[in-house]
Amino acid sequence: MRQKTLRILAALFKELAPLYRVYQEAGYDLRLVGGGVRDALLGKVANDIDLATHLAPKKGLALLQKNGIECVPTGIKYGTITAIINKNPYEITTLRQDITTDGRWPEVSYSTDWVEDAKRRDLTINALYADFDGKIYDYFNGIQDLENGVIRFIGNAEDRINEDYLRLLRIFRFYAWYAKVPLDNDTLSICTKLAPKLTTLSSERITKELLRLLKAPNPESSLILMEKSNILATLFKSYALDSLLKLLKLEKELTFTPNPLLRLILLTKDYTFLRLSNADLKWIHKVYNLSQEDLFKEPIYRYQLSLEKRETIMSAAVMRSIVYAISSGQLKDILLIFENLNIPSFPVDGHDLISLGISGPSIGKHLKECRVWWAREKFTLTKKECLLWIQNKKLENK
Repeated sequence: MRQKTLRILAALFKELAPLYRVYQEAGYDLRLVGGGVRDALLGKVANDIDLATHLAPKKGLALLQKNGIECVPTGIKYGTITAIINKNPYEITTLRQDITTDGRWPEVSYSTDWVEDAKRRDLTINALYADFDGKIYDYFNGIQDLENGVIRFIGNAEDRINEDYLRLLRIFRFYAWYAKVPLDNDTLSICTKLAPKLTTLSSERITKELLRLLKAPNPESSLILMEKSNILATLFKSYALDSLLKLLKLEKELTFTPNPLLRLILLTKDYTFLRLSNADLKWIHKVYNLSQEDLFKEPIYRYQLSLEKRETIMSAAVMRSIVYAISSGQLKDILLIFENLNIPSFPVDGHDLISLGISGPSIGKHLKECRVWWAREKFTLTKKECLLWIQNKKLENK
């Protein structure tokens, strides 16, 4: 993994070389920080790349512009400027300390101390830095926490949350993506105590964080903890976590790519306070108004939707599975569907197919096709019936 991490970092630093050269020649340090380092350690390339420096933001802005690099003062009040390299934005934030905070907007002073900058970050796994030689700086045991799946605040949890109330959501988002062990009870108690502070945050910040959480491959444990900590009750006037948990189970059974918007409308109808894009709202409206007739027109093997400015594919099999569970044929009653839907475990596995003489890639192909058929039959078919269906399919393909 170490070699893969170095390769990822090397590719990032090659892209960022024009920035680094400007700072280095002017005598200032520049390091990668946060998600870029964390994800490189996991063998992944982060979507958002952030950098840190001890050069003051206004001076950094002037320095980059002087050297012909496009740069905008996106958050200069809080020490952040954004440089554009090959049409990609990179945030550069000056090392800083929080002087005062109100849970939303801090008053900051700039610093030249990397450790002090790390202290004001939220989680140990986010306080990781890497210089352009590939050396990683870990001041709070973040690498070990990342390896062990431990999600914890730096220092005192209550202090960190009081600095920025959005951290009440961020800890559950990172728990959903990276946790391997339970969140400690003291942190949960503090989250419960401070949950009402979420009401002071803007809709934009809550929406962005919530959709990131709901995009996690398996957010089930995190959502259960959010309910236990009174986070869900604070965010929504009403919600149906059981309905969403049933969808998560269905997603696993049908190997369906997670869709945060579909998950959101299964969780609650009280999403109007969120700041969703027009495209997202249009998609939600379409889902609520899709009829059974619309879904079964051929060819409709895939349903296109726009999400976060990228095209995502929703399997028609999942939509069909939902439709089969309703008597009215209308998805506007989607919450009631999942409250009443009992989804058992898929009764067949790879070992069963091997006993039928099926091997290699055909195992996954037959399992996936059978799951769809099993779902279309309202999840009622037995293992024997499923195996018989697979045997018939095997004969058809000969």
